[in-house]
Amino acid sequence: MDQFQFLNLTTKPLILDAEKAGWLYGEWSREDVLLLCRRGHLPALANPPPGAQRFFLTKTLLSLADDEKWVKKAILILRDNIATKNQVAKVKRGARNGNGAHAGGGQESAPGRNRQSAEGRAP
Repeated sequence: MDQFQFLNLTTKPLILDAEKAGWLYGEWSREDVLLLCRRGHLPALANPPPGAQRFFLTKTLLSLADDEKWVKKAILILRDNIATKNQVAKVKRGARNGNGAHAGGGQESAPGRNRQSAEGRAP
């Protein structure tokens, strides 16, 4: 079943996996739902062991969706996770370019500009 078919069901299943739980909330991915579960913000059924598939009670998901405070906190958790990933990627890019300078910018371009302005002046 794809997302369109799922969202058009008149009666949702009693239990959902992480992917369908994300569909229920809109554009959240399976990974977003599992992150909220790992952070203790979204309860999975039956207290599954690490690495096991997570299932969620539809009734619980819908009641949480009605709780504005819960939704705001979930969004903050997801936003913080994205910011952390972006920061890690930025550090990795800086390490590849040497000394944290990013490609095409920084101090490398300054000497070229100075040389051009010196060459452009009359003696």
